[in-house]
Amino acid sequence: GAMKAGNHELADEIMKSIMSAAARNLSNEEVINYETGAGNDAHRQLWSVAGHMASFYRVLFGMTYKLDGIHFAPYVPDWMVGPFELSNYTYRDANLTVTVSGQGDQVASLKVNGEEMGADYVLPADASGNYTIEIEVVDSGDHDSVNLKPENLVICPEPPEMQLEDGVLTWTPDESYTYKLWTGTEYIDVTGQDSYEIPQDVYGSYSLVAVDEDGIAGELSEPIIWNPEGTYLTYEA
Repeated sequence: GAMKAGNHELADEIMKSIMSAAARNLSNEEVINYETGAGNDAHRQLWSVAGHMASFYRVLFGMTYKLDGIHFAPYVPDWMVGPFELSNYTYRDANLTVTVSGQGDQVASLKVNGEEMGADYVLPADASGNYTIEIEVVDSGDHDSVNLKPENLVICPEPPEMQLEDGVLTWTPDESYTYKLWTGTEYIDVTGQDSYEIPQDVYGSYSLVAVDEDGIAGELSEPIIWNPEGTYLTYEA
């Protein structure tokens, strides 16, 4: 979205956030704590991995897919030092090796198989065979601002921790929050409580969520599954 809008400064901040979080947690987490950078224990999330990969394909190599083929508009932040190479990339019947050098957002040179093609080059949708694409970028000096203001930031409540013992769910509530318990089929208001006795003969997938005074909800707690006998089926593999 930031690249599509032409806001390279915002794309820069997003890339930093994705990379630092992946390095800190040694995984692509589902949700990151804004203040600490810690993940919420939901590791190897495919949508987070996809976002990380997109930061390379769509930002660093600037690849945009359209009906007529692939357009190239790379952006290399000043804290990244190349050249960068994407090799053995399959696009329909074509095999691409794309190299990006320099820093900035403006294409100074774009060569295809050694021939200068210019910044407007589009790899045709019906391309076939091997393509070596070399792109050099420079800084255009056109930098947008990033609207990251403290008053616009919202910190969600931390996911509560919940335990199950003898058929009773327990947690330690924070008096500044209200709480909702997800049963697998509905939310139950459990504000002011620190426990909930679950129905013993009904399947449930229980998660607790905290809500602050502004109505901002945090992430659901790690689910606790109650799977009583008679509520599941077993099949021979």
